[in-house]
Amino acid sequence: MASITLIPTELLHLIAKNLRSRDLHSLRRTCHNLNAKLRELHLDAIYHTQRIFLVPVFLQNLIKFSKRRSARHNGRTRELKICLQMPYLSPVPLEYSSKQHFDLFKTIFSIFWNVRTVSFENSPRRDPSYQELNFLYPTLGIKRGVLPSAVIRNLQMGWMYLSAEGRGVDNWIWSDTLESMALAGFTNITTIGFRNNYGVQGINISQFDRMSSDSLSLLKSGFPSLRRLELYVNFNNCNDNPCAGFRIWLENIGQKLEELSLSNTGNVYWAREHHMLFLPTSVGLPKLQRLEIDLMTLDVSNLQSSLRHSRGLRILKISGCWFRGTSTSRLSTFQLLKFACEELRNLRKFELQLLHDYVGSGNVLHHSSKPSSMLLEVDGYWASEDCTARLTRLSDDGVAILDDINAEIRRRPDLLDEERAHIFWESVSKRDFSIESSDESDDSS
Repeated sequence: MASITLIPTELLHLIAKNLRSRDLHSLRRTCHNLNAKLRELHLDAIYHTQRIFLVPVFLQNLIKFSKRRSARHNGRTRELKICLQMPYLSPVPLEYSSKQHFDLFKTIFSIFWNVRTVSFENSPRRDPSYQELNFLYPTLGIKRGVLPSAVIRNLQMGWMYLSAEGRGVDNWIWSDTLESMALAGFTNITTIGFRNNYGVQGINISQFDRMSSDSLSLLKSGFPSLRRLELYVNFNNCNDNPCAGFRIWLENIGQKLEELSLSNTGNVYWAREHHMLFLPTSVGLPKLQRLEIDLMTLDVSNLQSSLRHSRGLRILKISGCWFRGTSTSRLSTFQLLKFACEELRNLRKFELQLLHDYVGSGNVLHHSSKPSSMLLEVDGYWASEDCTARLTRLSDDGVAILDDINAEIRRRPDLLDEERAHIFWESVSKRDFSIESSDESDDSS
């Protein structure tokens, strides 16, 4: 669509001849107001996210630059994106992070006072800007027009993991950062995300077991506004199967948490062979409304015990997960469905990816690039007439409708769960899976 400023003057004259004076005035005011609003939206988009590399020279230069900038623009920043790797220009001397550098966060948060989200990136999505490189390497005098042909090629830029001097690369920086944020008394943070976009190593879950009790208790009062938490973890060097430190950490930081997303690095086969994830069960996560778990091995009994503290849970999504704690996977998943049906009264959205061949023996694992799997989706309150349940066969998108999943699960309460699970999955296996052809879809459209 052509801009109004590109309309020929002759045509504008013709339009003006057919408009009254007050109409022309309204048109001018509309264009002026629209331009002002779009300008504000544009500036909000420009300043929304500030990327940070946790080395002292970068933080110091960022503080100097931001203090010279308009406080109104600093107030537009809503997210601090903390990179756990940094662009390294060889042979420039290497920088390290250490505890004392986290004191600079107090100044950072006083400048970016409107921040609501802090995210950690293990693998940065985009190359460093000329300004970021200037903050990191001010003596090089990098200019906008120089990048990337001269500086990057000649200095052989690469990405390297940040590490604390003397502590090695162990992803401790994220936990030290959270601790410094809590000590700074910055209480406006609503979202914390450890995002792992490229499949590299997440947080070592064994780290939580090595945290001091003071650090763990600090989280209780340090993040009173936290509502969403996203974590990518791995189970390397986790000798204690329940990983008690993680449960204590999550319980401390998550007392007002409404949304929790947990994901494991690797694939479904890797997740099956490693340690189970245990969720907190002491006081749990009482405010939790949305829970998403991906690529984990779960203990059904522990999951149920944890969710009993989350009576307001509205959305539960589990994908790529294995279940232990019972004799068969069919029994584990049936017990989870029964629990959701009978005890999670506020649940309105439920998704469960079934990785086994449930229409067969219930314990068959297909060692292919993608395991045979189905997706069970339940929308609405389970006991209501409006509740809809569908089972999708992911291999061919075949869909079976479960007319009354509530009645299916509650069938034969006089029997043991093992027998009820067998009856339930046998009933499901007899459903007709319909596949909508592409031709039918095209005709209907």
